[in-house]
Amino acid sequence: MVSLNYAFSTRVREILKEKKMTQYRLEQLTGIYHSTMNAIMNDRCKSSNFKTMALI
Repeated sequence: MVSLNYAFSTRVREILKEKKMTQYRLEQLTGIYHSTMNAIMNDRCKSSNFKTMALI
């Protein structure tokens, strides 16, 4: 079973690739800390909150 966080991070990667944007640039635009973004993108975050997902 695929977790919501895994599906979310996969979709974010696809969108970043489509828009030719880096993860670093996304961090700057959203104000999300690098460590938080890495945890989300590497599926180490067990429960992302909706606020963070909405920012992204």
